[in-house]
Amino acid sequence: MSQQSKNNGAGVASLICGIVAFFFNPLGLVPLAAIITGIVGIAAKDKPKGMAIAGLILGLVAGCSQIFMDVFITAITAGLGFFVFFI
Repeated sequence: MSQQSKNNGAGVASLICGIVAFFFNPLGLVPLAAIITGIVGIAAKDKPKGMAIAGLILGLVAGCSQIFMDVFITAITAGLGFFVFFI
């Protein structure tokens, strides 16, 4: 009989992507990868789900914060452009 590995590769990938998403996030692709691999890791049968859940949460937080910062920075720069234009 072969012994099955108890490692969750998708969970590990999700956690790594979630951590990296806070420091390097080109076009929002890294949080998206963390979310997708987190879902796959959670759906895996008979595998530990802790790292997959942590990666999913980190991916969601990083993605939401990126969207918030994009909107905030766009509003600030658009406001400054409007202000400078009419001086």
